Amino acid sequence: MLDFTLDYKFIVMNNSDRAIVMFAIGEKYLKSFNETFRPSIERYARKINTETIVVEELIRPSSKKIYWQRLVMFSHPVISKYDKVLMVDSDIYITKHARNIFDVVGERPWGICKNNAYDLPTLALTDISCYEDCPKKNRPSFLTNSGMYVISKSYQNNLEKIYAENQIREARGYDMGPISYFLLNDKNGVILSSEFNTIVVSYIEKYGCALSSILKMYDSASFIHFAANKWHSIFIFVRWFDTTEFYLSKRLVRFLGRRQFDFITAPAFKIFQHLVGIYNYRFRKFFSKSSV
Repeated sequence: MLDFTLDYKFIVMNNSDRAIVMFAIGEKYLKSFNETFRPSIERYARKINTETIVVEELIRPSSKKIYWQRLVMFSHPVISKYDKVLMVDSDIYITKHARNIFDVVGERPWGICKNNAYDLPTLALTDISCYEDCPKKNRPSFLTNSGMYVISKSYQNNLEKIYAENQIREARGYDMGPISYFLLNDKNGVILSSEFNTIVVSYIEKYGCALSSILKMYDSASFIHFAANKWHSIFIFVRWFDTTEFYLSKRLVRFLGRRQFDFITAPAFKIFQHLVGIYNYRFRKFFSKSSV
């Protein structure tokens, strides 16, 4: 069984050697990214004194899903200048109290998180199926989530090989299986705490959507991943709570976030989620059509 240990005795790297890379390809996705997640990522970049690079066009034209473009990012003329990059999906929110992930990874060539950090039975089954297009020998016992990882430019050829070997058809789970197979057999990196890739849909399935759970998630997370465009209501709340300067309103939220109020806050969030869904898929689309 592959074993990884996380050692927090790290060495700080030269900031000029690293960058944060995001993919927002297509006018629709770029507009959404700019309005939602980009501000938190750029705030984080300023905090850790790191460059940000937003890839807005295909690096390598392909009929494959955009996810695969991440594997060829070091061939990008700007990204190629950096020795190590943090690749984050365009649906990840970085909290204001987020720790410096480059410091945590240190000199290791890569760092990534588990996909099933909360041991959900459903993911325990489907995660393994993502390895169906990988060699049968040395298949890992768990899957990593490729929505966020730190990786060294020294792995460029390895990433390019994964990209080339999966050109015939879309693998199950896209790039997650192949890149997990490679990294977990490489063994030179580190599996990071879910703090750096808190997948909201999984967290809510495990702990529920009461305010007490959401606040605990926010307090413990550096990167919050709103994968599959789920729980947009929680994104709205997290962004507000993370950026508001109104002390009394935050105190009130903390008070209501006690477990004794879960019977009220859990259904309230579900109603809020439903209302946000109606707005996004009914009114918002109607107004966007009317403006054309």
